[in-house]
Amino acid sequence: MKQKSNQITTFVFGALAILAGTVAVILPNIFSGEPAVGATPVDLKLSPQPYPVQGISIPPKPVSSSSSNVVDDLTGKPVEHTHRVSGQFQFEYQVGLLVNAQQSPLFPWKATVTNTPQSRLVRDAVVILEDECGHYIKRKISSNGDFSFEWTPVGCNKGKITVWSVAPGNKADKVGVGKWLKGPVNTMDELTSNTSDYIPYSFSHSFDIKPARKNGGNDLDLGKITIPLNDEASRGFFIMDNVLIARSYYSSLPGISDTKLVKINVVHSKGLKPRGLECDAWDAKEKNLQSAIYVPTKDLGFIFIPWDCNDLGQDAHAHIHETSHYFQRLFLRQNPDYGRFGEGLANVQSAIIRKSQWITTTGTDLVENLDVNARMACWNGTEWNPRIDTPSQFNECTNSGGIPGFPQAVVWSNNLASAGWFQRIVWDLVDGGTSEPEPLTTFIIPNQSPNNCGNACEFGQFDKITGSGTSTPPSSLAINDVLIYYLGGNGALGTNPNYVDRGLPGLDITDFLDGMICRGHISASAANELVATAMGLNYEAEGSPTSCPHPLD
Repeated sequence: MKQKSNQITTFVFGALAILAGTVAVILPNIFSGEPAVGATPVDLKLSPQPYPVQGISIPPKPVSSSSSNVVDDLTGKPVEHTHRVSGQFQFEYQVGLLVNAQQSPLFPWKATVTNTPQSRLVRDAVVILEDECGHYIKRKISSNGDFSFEWTPVGCNKGKITVWSVAPGNKADKVGVGKWLKGPVNTMDELTSNTSDYIPYSFSHSFDIKPARKNGGNDLDLGKITIPLNDEASRGFFIMDNVLIARSYYSSLPGISDTKLVKINVVHSKGLKPRGLECDAWDAKEKNLQSAIYVPTKDLGFIFIPWDCNDLGQDAHAHIHETSHYFQRLFLRQNPDYGRFGEGLANVQSAIIRKSQWITTTGTDLVENLDVNARMACWNGTEWNPRIDTPSQFNECTNSGGIPGFPQAVVWSNNLASAGWFQRIVWDLVDGGTSEPEPLTTFIIPNQSPNNCGNACEFGQFDKITGSGTSTPPSSLAINDVLIYYLGGNGALGTNPNYVDRGLPGLDITDFLDGMICRGHISASAANELVATAMGLNYEAEGSPTSCPHPLD
């Protein structure tokens, strides 16, 4: 959404309703721990959980609760009680706003955000009432954020309601977000999948029982109970809500139901770094503990969001991004190569789910625009070197006499095996095409400099592909049709026998574009104008399959 007021332009990205994206501390290294694999389709029957996974769950009921006062079934029974208490929990979180974005030296590629707190209702979480009488009553907060308890306390004055960062499902929990309980670790391998090694985030609110007595309907409404930004529990509920949003997105796709989605367990824990150890020396070989990462070798739903040294607890893009790797692992025809397919797709899907083309990127408090089909670099008089990712690097370029600019994609590499190019191309398959003009159409072609390129470097409105936009239901998006019906695997509707692996072995952008063409979503000429002409990359749309029906079409 773009708003103009008094010549100040404010871009609000991902801050609409419950799909708000946040950026508190923005740092690099958001990636998947998945290795590159061959072209064998994934069959969930051949990839079982390595052990039974309960994951991050609420602790057992206290020993002090008598069995007659324990209600542990989430729904309760239709019994007439004397007291009732109701309310809502909300958590505070950070939203990144792009204010005066055009003034950034990196615009329109990158811009700096200004963080501001907002609040969102806790929904679909486990909530428990306890009182001095020994009651322990478990319920689930509704999808609208409401909770209520009816019970009959006798002779006790104080009650407490606690909400936990666990989202229950019909047969199993959907999501759990928790903290590691066993102190510092040196590598990711030391983190386990044992339920007893973690505890979810929680927040409690105490209340007087007397006002909760039902007297003609005058029971106790606690209103909105706020989990403040400075309470670590706000992070747990923010992460859980983002993952629930992503999970709902994927479960709406053809062939994927909520019952097919294994529980997602997210670990976000402060204090994993040993005391006295510098960040550069911690987990020095892999740096997995300083990265947002999906680790299916622990369990198929295991996601790690770092806190120490690279705090991504307030970064909605990181949370939703990692769920895309989870989707890829479970539902594509093969586990895709991280660099040339998986990472780019994760960035695009996160942007679609958050309804924003701006994603977190290299550099503190910076975001990157997916709708720019290039990267900025410094022309030093003879070549493009180095790449420019931050305002300080921009200043270093100009102070040294260089010229910042946007070389054509082919200047970096002629091949398509790049997560950076994948996400920019696929975003152009989603956005509105000519109805949403490209923010950058001038790219310096090979063997030219910024000083003398002229009209040869102007490509005009090269995106002629009218996508459905981010407001379209997920099941109606063309890219999801391709992911399920052309590139999908046995976990969804089964593989497509008409799939042709025309590019590099395994999934890549060639396969994705071929699927868009053979499924009838774009023309070969539109694909060529975008990828081969404007970006200069080695892609020939004319060689794509002309038709690729799926058996379940």
